[in-house]
Amino acid sequence: MVREGDSRAAEFLLDEKRESPEPSDVDLAFFRKYQEMPIDTKKRLRQILEAWEKPE
Repeated sequence: MVREGDSRAAEFLLDEKRESPEPSDVDLAFFRKYQEMPIDTKKRLRQILEAWEKPE
């Protein structure tokens, strides 16, 4: 089964000319992991990101 967004990551793996993933490939992998995380973990990550955005 191929999930949405997986085809682009699969293209990277099959492309012999590319030596490393594009930033968008890394983002897609992160978001796939994020979507599968428990609600509490997602909440904690959002809190971390919000803390980063606050001016010092």
